[in-house]
Amino acid sequence: MPVRCNKKSHTWYFRFNRCKESFFRGGFRTKKQAEEAELNQLNNAIDKEIHPELAGNQMKFLDGTQWFFDNHSAIRKRSWKNDRGRIKVMAEFFKEKKLNEITAMDVSLLREHLRAKGLAANTINHYQAVLKAIYNRLKKFGVYSGENPATKVEMEKVPRSRTRFLYPLEERSLTPLVKENSRLWPYYYAALHTGMRIKEICNIRVKDIAIAGNTIFVPNSKSYRSRYVPISSELSEFLSTLVASKPSENFALGGFSDQWVQRSLKKICNNIGITNFTFHDLRHTFAQRLLTKGVPIYIVSKILGHSSVVVTEQHYGHLAFADLKSAVDKIDGVISVPSCTQIALMSENKSIEVVQSY
Repeated sequence: MPVRCNKKSHTWYFRFNRCKESFFRGGFRTKKQAEEAELNQLNNAIDKEIHPELAGNQMKFLDGTQWFFDNHSAIRKRSWKNDRGRIKVMAEFFKEKKLNEITAMDVSLLREHLRAKGLAANTINHYQAVLKAIYNRLKKFGVYSGENPATKVEMEKVPRSRTRFLYPLEERSLTPLVKENSRLWPYYYAALHTGMRIKEICNIRVKDIAIAGNTIFVPNSKSYRSRYVPISSELSEFLSTLVASKPSENFALGGFSDQWVQRSLKKICNNIGITNFTFHDLRHTFAQRLLTKGVPIYIVSKILGHSSVVVTEQHYGHLAFADLKSAVDKIDGVISVPSCTQIALMSENKSIEVVQSY
């Protein structure tokens, strides 16, 4: 099982099969490093065969995180870059410790270490969530059989931050300036009319737009599920003019990156004093406009492409006031309340009864 060199990256890697299971790891700077890692992986595989109940107990934390990244994050998660950065920080903290040597106290110390570096509580919670996922994934696939120390430490409860919207006065100032930027304008216009995510908007191709059906097809959303986004007649007319004579495979709005779009909008906002506002807040603004006009929250949830209406309620539940108000109004008339005249007569009759009793 000789290790090999990747000619493009000039790094070394190993790959071998044992008992119908494939093992791979790359990115080594030297051949010797790759050979040592391969031998360590082989020993772990043999230990797992001989003592399946002790699977991974001798695996170092660094090796476990590498397995998690190679077999899960890098191929299944859009946020794999975030995982890579957090894994690096945790590996530096735990150093040469084995997976089964890390305790709940170590996890608490990790949180204190991250807090000392100035990280926010919510960010620290994300680190612990990744740590918990590493152990769970290793246990699920039989790579490790011990306990998960991250489950024994409670995450800090963080108040939900206020959802930012574009206020009417801000919109009246911002829209004319964005419209002057012909490259940014289609992205801004589409966001306020669909509530789509920035990457979904940037990836719209001509073939995804069905003018006749007033829909935009999103083949690969954040939740890895395709969906159809309904569009208004106004946006449909705008898009039909924009994509006229463009090849079906072309990007519909210009092909600019999401980073460029976000930076461009941020620059304009800063110039006119609109603070703490991002392109994603246009999605919040879209939802807010629908809900305040009485559109049911479950319909808004479907349009936004949320995995559950619970997610929508967490962000916008307080805005679904029209539904709540109309529901409360239905209580009127349920209780028979006597009129003022009836109350006066009842009081008079009661007085007569009292006098007669004497």
